Amino acid sequence: MIALNSGRKLNQTVPLESYRHVKRVHKRHLESGETQLSIILSLASESNGELSGMPEDVVDLVESYQLRAFTTKVCKYPATSKEEWEHQCKLWPTSFHPPTYIIEGIAGFTEDDSRRVFKFMKIALELATSREGK
Repeated sequence: MIALNSGRKLNQTVPLESYRHVKRVHKRHLESGETQLSIILSLASESNGELSGMPEDVVDLVESYQLRAFTTKVCKYPATSKEEWEHQCKLWPTSFHPPTYIIEGIAGFTEDDSRRVFKFMKIALELATSREGK
């Protein structure tokens, strides 16, 4: 629950706008059977990896939950393939949403298809508006 509340508060206080593909919380199962949670507090380039460079709300969060700050690497850009995503997750968990324009079987409309769709939509609009006046 701490991770959920901390993650929400951090998303409001220190959003990771250009890193939306990076998951804020990383859950690991240790050999001892314990679970370890790691949370991205802020970008190291913004804080130089030290608490003194972090926003005050983040420092308060670290101190109130007695968190240990550390620096880690994350991928700057979202993965464009499943293989790239699997590689990224070795550093830190990320989200993967395959681009729809390259999914096998989805090719989109041809130019001819687009003309037909436009033509029928135009007819549908004309029919709809002609009945409004009656």
